Amino acid sequence: MASAISMAAAGFVLGIAATYIAFHLPRDAAQSLPLIENVPTMSREAAELHRNSRYAGIGSIEETLALPGDFAQAEALYALAGRSDSAAIQNLIFQAGRITDPSDRSAALDILFLRLSELDPRSALALSRADEFRGNRQIEARVWHNWGKLDLDQALAAAAALESAAQRNLAAQSLYAAYDYGGNDTIDRIEEVLGIQPNTATRAAHLSLLADRDPVDAVNFINSMRSISSRQEAAAHLGRRLGRHPGKRTEQYASLFTDTAARQSFSHAARSAEAEIHPEAVLDEWLGGKRSMSETMQLYTAMKSLAARDMEKALEYFGQIPNSRYRRMLAGPIGEVLADADPQRAFEWAKENDPGMQSGLYAGIVTSVAGRDPELALASAQLLPPGMQRRQALNGVFMAISYQDPQKAVALLDRIEQTGTRDEVAQNLATMWVQNDPDAALNWMLSRDDTERRALLSGAARGLTETDLDLALQWLPRLDEESQRVWRAQLAASLARQRSVGEAQRFISSFEGTEEYPQLLASTINGIAQDDIGAAVELARLVPEGPERDMIYGGLIRQFGYHDPQQAATFVTSISGAPQRERATASLAMMWSHSDADAAQLWVQDLPGGVAREGAIVALASNWTEMTPSRRLLVNSIGDLEKRKQALVAHIQRVAQVDTQRAERLMNDLDLNQEERQQLAETIHMIGTMR
Repeated sequence: MASAISMAAAGFVLGIAATYIAFHLPRDAAQSLPLIENVPTMSREAAELHRNSRYAGIGSIEETLALPGDFAQAEALYALAGRSDSAAIQNLIFQAGRITDPSDRSAALDILFLRLSELDPRSALALSRADEFRGNRQIEARVWHNWGKLDLDQALAAAAALESAAQRNLAAQSLYAAYDYGGNDTIDRIEEVLGIQPNTATRAAHLSLLADRDPVDAVNFINSMRSISSRQEAAAHLGRRLGRHPGKRTEQYASLFTDTAARQSFSHAARSAEAEIHPEAVLDEWLGGKRSMSETMQLYTAMKSLAARDMEKALEYFGQIPNSRYRRMLAGPIGEVLADADPQRAFEWAKENDPGMQSGLYAGIVTSVAGRDPELALASAQLLPPGMQRRQALNGVFMAISYQDPQKAVALLDRIEQTGTRDEVAQNLATMWVQNDPDAALNWMLSRDDTERRALLSGAARGLTETDLDLALQWLPRLDEESQRVWRAQLAASLARQRSVGEAQRFISSFEGTEEYPQLLASTINGIAQDDIGAAVELARLVPEGPERDMIYGGLIRQFGYHDPQQAATFVTSISGAPQRERATASLAMMWSHSDADAAQLWVQDLPGGVAREGAIVALASNWTEMTPSRRLLVNSIGDLEKRKQALVAHIQRVAQVDTQRAERLMNDLDLNQEERQQLAETIHMIGTMR
C-alpha cells in the first residue's frame, strides 16, 4: 500500500504542475473579466423555452443569472456544468468568481467545483489555491471531500504528498468528513496514512451524529477519549447540543460521565444553552431566588438572548436587578446588542449606566462597535480616561480592524499615545495576523526595532506553531537568537503534540548539555501531556532528580490542576526541592478547590504536617465563602499562628466578595493589631465597591 501511495503521489505532483500551466496562462485575462452584477432578468416565456431545450442555449454564468428564480438558475448551471469538460468548467469558475453578489457567487462556485472535482480533481485542487479562491479555504476542503468520496486511494496519495502541514491537515479533516467523521475502519485508515488525528471540529461533527442517534453513545465516546482537555471540550459541545432540547434530560446524561471535569463542562454548557433558548424563564427563576447567583454565565447568556429578541423586555428585566455588581455584569450583553443595532444609542445608554466610564460597559460597547465602524470606535476609545478600560477598548478596536485589514491596523498604531498600550495592541495584532497571513505578519515583525521585534516574535510563536508548524520551522533560522529560543520551546511542544514524541526529541537533541535543554525538555513533555498524560509522566521520570525535573513536574501540575487534580496530586510528591514542592502544593490546592472544594479539603487534610500543608490550607481558605466546622478544624491545625491568621484573613477577603457586612463582622472577631485591622478594613471596602 505504501509503495502504491508513493508512486501515485509522485504522479500527483506532476499533475499539479501541469494543471497550473493549463489555467495559469489565461489568469490575466480572467482577472480582466468584467464584474457580473445587476443582470437583467429574462421573461418567463424565454426561460421556459430554455428549460424545454435542457438549457442548450445557455453558455455562460451571466446567462444563468438572467433566468428568473433561484431554482432555474441552479438547474441551468447544473446542466451547463454537466456537459462541460475540465477546461470549460475552469473558465466558468473564473466567470463565477466575478459575481458581485456573495450568495450567488458562493452557490455558483459550489456547483462548479463539485463538477470539476468529479471530472478532474487535481485541477480542482490546484484551482482552489489560485489567488482568486484561496481566501475561502472551504472550497479546497470541499474538493478533498468530493475527491475522497469518489476515489479515496488517489485522494490519500495526493494528501500524503503535500509538503505543508496545514494543507495536509485540511485534507485529512475533509476526508474524515466524507466518511462520517469517525467510528469506522475508513477513518482509521485515513489517520494511519496521513498521520493526522481528527481535529476539534471533526470530533464535534462525529459527536453530533452520535448524539442524534443516542446521547448515551456520545457520552461513551467522550469517556473513551485519552486527552483530558479533549474530553472537556467534547462534553461542552454535547451539553450545548442537548441543552437546546430540554426533553433530552441532560442531568441524567451528566451522571454517565466518568470524569468530574467533563461532567461539569457538560452541565455548564447545557445550562447555558437552556438560557439561550428560554431566557425569560431563567431570569425569572434567578430574580425569584430559585437560581444560584453563581450562575453568571447562564445569566449573561439569557440576558443577551433576550436583548436580541426584545430589547425593551431586556431593559425591563435589567431595571429589576437590585445588586449593583450584577447590574454591571448584565449591562454588558444589553450593550453588545444595542451597539450592533444603534451605536449612538448604545453609547448614550452606556454613559447613563457607567457615568465614570470605569465599569467596563462603555469600553465593551466600543469593542462591539469596532466591527462595523472602526473609525467611530477608535475615536470613542480615546475618550475613555487613561487606564485599564481604555487599554481594553483599544485592543478590541484594533482586533476588529486587523481582522478585516491588518495593514490598516498597523498604519493606525501611531494614533495610540501611551507606549505601553501601543506595545500591547501591536502584540495582539501580531498574534492574530500571523495566523491568517504568516508571511506578511512575520515580515512586518522583522522590520521593527530590536526590542519590539523580539517581543512581537515571541508572542507570535504559539499562534504560528498551532496553525502551520512547517512554516514556523522554516522561519526559525531567520530570527535573532533570543527569539529562536522562545520559538524552539513552542516548536518542541507542538512537534510532540502534532507529530510524535520521537520527532520532538530529535529536534531538541542537538541542545542536550546546554542551559536551554531543560526548558526544551519541559516543553516537549507538556506538549505530550495534552493528549497522553501517561507517556508524559514516563518521560518525566527519566529526568534525573533535581531542579530540571522539579520544573517539569511543576508544569504538569499547572497543566492538570484544574481538570484532573487527582492526577496532578501524584506529581507533587515527585518534586524534590522543598520550596518548589510547597508552591506546587498550595497552587494545586487552590486549583482543585475551584472544581471540587470537598475533595481538595480531604486531600489537604491527609497531607503530612509541615509548611507545605499549612500553605495549602491558606490557599483553600482564600476560596471559602463559608467557614464550616470541618474547615475551622483544618485552619486550627496550623501550628504557625501568623500562618493561621493569614488563612482567616484570606477567608474574610473571599467573603467580602459576596457579603461586605458579614466580612466586617468576621474581621471584628479576629485578633488583629491596629495596622492589620485598618489594612483589612480598607481591602474589604475596596472589594465591596467592586461588587
